[in-house]
Amino acid sequence: MIGSSLATEEEGATMSERRPIEERIAEIDKRIEQLKARKQQLRARASQEERKQRTRRLIIIGGIMARLGVDTPEKAERLRAWIEAAPSRLATIRAIAEGTGLDGLTRSDARQTTSDEG
Repeated sequence: MIGSSLATEEEGATMSERRPIEERIAEIDKRIEQLKARKQQLRARASQEERKQRTRRLIIIGGIMARLGVDTPEKAERLRAWIEAAPSRLATIRAIAEGTGLDGLTRSDARQTTSDEG
């Protein structure tokens, strides 16, 4: 047993061979600070990775929009306003984004969407 062998070693050691409690506490405090610094580094790395992934998604989405002709902020704003002007358009976009496509819409939503386009 490792725990009992350590206890036996400490019991067998003389007072001068044992490390002072203050020294052991200082070592533990140092280790705690090292672990805190490592934790902060890992959080920073995770945050940086999340930003990189978000940037990549935005670039891909921007490329798709540009291929559709929405290649300026002004055009994007006009498209956003057009979509938001009719709740059924927004419902259609959300259904597509959620992966349900037009099947996720109610029949009245679908009828409204086609009449909005006309």
